[in-house]
Amino acid sequence: MNKKGFKALIWLAACLAMLTAGHGAAAAASTSAYKPMSTRFSENETVDRIIPSEPQDLFVVLKNGLTVLVRESRASRAVSCQVLVKTGSIFEGSRMGGGLSHYLEHVVSGGTTSAYTEAEIAEKIQAIGGASNAYTTYDRTVYFVNTTGDHYRTALELLLAYVTDCRFDETEYQREKPVIIQEFQMGENDPGRQLWQSFAAAAYRQHPVRYPVIGNRDVFLTMDKDDLMAHYRRWYTPENMIIAVAGDVDKEAVLSAVLESVGALKRTENPAYVLPWEPRQLAPRSVEKTMASARLTRALLGFRTVRLSDPDLYALDVLAVVMGRGRTSMLYRTLKDERRLVLSVSAGSWTPDFVEGQFTVSMNLAPENREEALEAVWEVIETVKKKSISKDALTRAKNRLSADHIFGSESVQDQASRLAFDWTATGDPYFSDKYVERTGRVTREDVRRVARKYLQRDNATLAVVTPPGGISNDSAVSAAAAAQTEIQKEVLPNGMTLLLKKVGAAPIVSFEFVVQGGLRFEPPDKTGVSNFMAGLLTKGTTRRSKMDIAETMEGIGGSIGARSGKNTVGISVSVLKEHVDIALDVLADVAMNPVFPDEEIEKQREDTILAIKRLDEQWTTEITRLFNRHYYREHPYRNDRLGTQGTVQAMTREDIRRFYEHIMMADNAVLAVFGDIDADAMASRVRKAFKGFRTGTLEKPVIEAETANIKEENIIVTFNEKTSAAILVGYNGMTLYDPDKPAVDVLDAVISGIGYPSGWLHEALRGGEKSLVYFVHAYPVFGMDGGYFGVMTQTTLENYEEVLDIILDRMALAQRKEIGAEALDRAKNMCITVHELGLETIAEQASAAALNESIGLGFDFDKTYPERIQRVTSADVLRAARRLFAQHLIVVTKPG
Repeated sequence: MNKKGFKALIWLAACLAMLTAGHGAAAAASTSAYKPMSTRFSENETVDRIIPSEPQDLFVVLKNGLTVLVRESRASRAVSCQVLVKTGSIFEGSRMGGGLSHYLEHVVSGGTTSAYTEAEIAEKIQAIGGASNAYTTYDRTVYFVNTTGDHYRTALELLLAYVTDCRFDETEYQREKPVIIQEFQMGENDPGRQLWQSFAAAAYRQHPVRYPVIGNRDVFLTMDKDDLMAHYRRWYTPENMIIAVAGDVDKEAVLSAVLESVGALKRTENPAYVLPWEPRQLAPRSVEKTMASARLTRALLGFRTVRLSDPDLYALDVLAVVMGRGRTSMLYRTLKDERRLVLSVSAGSWTPDFVEGQFTVSMNLAPENREEALEAVWEVIETVKKKSISKDALTRAKNRLSADHIFGSESVQDQASRLAFDWTATGDPYFSDKYVERTGRVTREDVRRVARKYLQRDNATLAVVTPPGGISNDSAVSAAAAAQTEIQKEVLPNGMTLLLKKVGAAPIVSFEFVVQGGLRFEPPDKTGVSNFMAGLLTKGTTRRSKMDIAETMEGIGGSIGARSGKNTVGISVSVLKEHVDIALDVLADVAMNPVFPDEEIEKQREDTILAIKRLDEQWTTEITRLFNRHYYREHPYRNDRLGTQGTVQAMTREDIRRFYEHIMMADNAVLAVFGDIDADAMASRVRKAFKGFRTGTLEKPVIEAETANIKEENIIVTFNEKTSAAILVGYNGMTLYDPDKPAVDVLDAVISGIGYPSGWLHEALRGGEKSLVYFVHAYPVFGMDGGYFGVMTQTTLENYEEVLDIILDRMALAQRKEIGAEALDRAKNMCITVHELGLETIAEQASAAALNESIGLGFDFDKTYPERIQRVTSADVLRAARRLFAQHLIVVTKPG
């Protein structure tokens, strides 16, 4: 991740996913079945060839080697512009293991070019409300800007400028090195990241995939500007780049814009790069690491398999679903349901195109269960080898993979990424589309064959991360396009509110069922009961067992999940449109008829206690929990969603049933059904499905609003086992209903980029010559009757005092300085763009509508958001800052 791009609070999960993500697919196949849909550019002197494509696409290779992939996708106003450079950590030659590609990404992304300074680029991106990001993996570096159709030309212009014309400004280059050192420290405190790095180093002996993408700290410290410039000249060339654009655009206009910007670039002649050959694994390998910040044991068991081009990958992907995907999977049923050995278990098949991949089994568990759990994994493996899987299991797995493909193509960012990846890895931009068809041809014998071939003890690598001493540590709505309608609201005879919206962009239907509940409604002595209850909703009803529910949903490639938050409890269901009747029936059953089986209560009790023990593994969670406990005086928001070990241990079936009956009634429920539906027919189905839903009146707690709890400045310092200092500077806040909320959103954009790093704090701590932090983010927390405004960062002990002083200085500045008209417009554009991007998928739209309706904002609240933002004035922003930022509460964790 670079200085211009990561979403707040999801960085830690995203980084690990970026390292391990991947799916199996076939080798490239001929695209001769597709007909070129445009000949306008066929004789252009800069165009080498037009790749045959579907009507909505335009794929072109220029004579300089640059590939341009454009897709018109008009389900929303969003557009994703991406540039993929075919280089990553495995292509670093003599500087292997130093993280050179990642370092270069930091310097290139948004850096000074011949035409623009770094500040001008940042200003332009903010002016278009662009959500800018960049990331490096083993084999590619990707830069992107997500925006709306009105601004894609500017986004493309900026991306192409810094990937083709980086000036390597001395200040920017020097600044990023200490930033990355702090990124090293963050990874060193992340058990999940350390698990994968240990595994890769053990599983591969020669191939550079054994090195972390970020590199090794000692080698990284030797990197200099000459290394960066040499790597840039070697890899950042037209023939090594793919431009991918998807969204609300005209494909030929996009190509014209690209030709104007980079069509004149010249092809370079670089020698072929040969990766080292990885020898065959002949004996089992293992590695173990102890981490002070770990609360549970994490284990990763992997088996060397195949590359992307090998046809066995289809059966391996099916095997991964059958063995370790969902509650019907063999590993889940054996290790979690029957023997209760793990908190979580899953299987996956990673098949990159640059090295033989890995079939993996991942577990989180109590340290004392480790050996027994591993032996149970081997028992499951031997079962798969000896006995063919059932026809039903094979069908469920295929449906799951098919649904994954469709849901994974919904957002324009996913579409652009998939086009670029497919072309890079296989030379076929439609490679992923063929994956479903080829997976569908897998037989039960294929699955057993690959299990026998690859899941061998001599071919296994085991990595384990464990707490010190090997024991648990207890100390611690998008604008409408064609085939889309407005939301229709209906109050059913039983009092339940129904929201319907036809969105025909994909054959998907999403159900979002929401009731008021969550932390806010819990009895003071029953903290965690809402989360406990929500987790049991899908664990058995009067009509279905837990396994019936899982088999039904996984059998149609659908998903179901229940959740509990601060103010609500929800159930989400997503399926392909041909399965809506099944999905609705299961949803109604889960909502109206849960039985809370005693056996499942005990399993959930054990899982929840383990989850509580690991809450403080991530520094963002730890510092937020600390702040909540000191900010909220008596409000339920001060509590953890999971509860405490004491309350969870004491939870009874009667407690759970009583809370369910307190909140789960038709009068308190909102159901949003969005997707490829007939609204009238769906309304009739819902009325029938929920006809027997009990009615009643929700007893709402009497809670004093807590949005101005900070009366004087204070600081709280605690010590932990991590190696960096974490800071959260908190200020008073607002409720969800406050008329100044739009002004606070604009203030957030000015101060911190409203979810993407920019603004005053980022410039002060990471701009110019500064490299004091890797992560800094400000954010408002709005609740029904509680809230605050926070600034969160992590830094070194050496930089701690300076970082804290700068944060306080910038927050004081916000109370003195009225922002100018140009900065105000940029902030407004950013708010609106980020809001639109957050409502891109059908499930996101349905969830937002149901939540807003449930808590009293109204189902159409998001539709009016841009209008409310546009009405904000500079005076409004200054007034909001003075209202909130007069006093602060600082909480800090330091290495102890």
